[in-house]
Amino acid sequence: MMLKNKIRDLLAPYPGLFIPLYRMLAPPQHKLLLIGPETEIVIEGYPRSANTFAVVAFEQAQGARQVKIAHHLHAEAQVLEAVRRGLPAIVLIRRPYEAIRSLKVAFPAWDENYFLRRYVDFNRAIARVRDRVVVAEFERTTKDFGGIIGEVNAKFGTDFALFPDGEEAAQAVFARIDEINAAREGAHDLIARPAAHKEKAKGTVSLDFDPAMLARAEQLYTELTGLPARKH
Repeated sequence: MMLKNKIRDLLAPYPGLFIPLYRMLAPPQHKLLLIGPETEIVIEGYPRSANTFAVVAFEQAQGARQVKIAHHLHAEAQVLEAVRRGLPAIVLIRRPYEAIRSLKVAFPAWDENYFLRRYVDFNRAIARVRDRVVVAEFERTTKDFGGIIGEVNAKFGTDFALFPDGEEAAQAVFARIDEINAAREGAHDLIARPAAHKEKAKGTVSLDFDPAMLARAEQLYTELTGLPARKH
């Protein structure tokens, strides 16, 4: 599994390689997440950056309208290909320390500096196309996703329905995520929403980051969001 993921991550910056190979080799259900001729919008981000919340909120906002979304591959190739095609793209981002701490809860055996390197590679690619996508920071995604869709409409001339935000709408999203989680066996630590056991587990995670790489990750976060780095 680790070797497969490492090969995928090596190809992720290169849409011309990643996309055809993924279409050829990925399981059928995963191919549905890949950008294709019917894709109307790409919603992608580094793992643990509110990817599931954003996709479910977007789908719920559209109601009966079926919109083809490319999402959840956590590969910059999806975003770069969207830019090449002139498609709308929302790129989700979270502070590196918080995103990787959450990942370590789910994958404790994996090296945190491998995760950090992927964070840098992913967001370095996004920085090159920053003015051609909508960047959605984690906190804003979960509290003002309607505003983010509004930015997409203004930037790309689309007419996607806005998410209503507010507690009731957010709870409806979490209810749908719970349904998705219930269908996934053996994924207790992979649930894509806040959970008490996850918060407790985060307190036990010890992270030994390469200082220079962490500084680069924080710099990219600030560059993409305009928000200051956070002291740990």
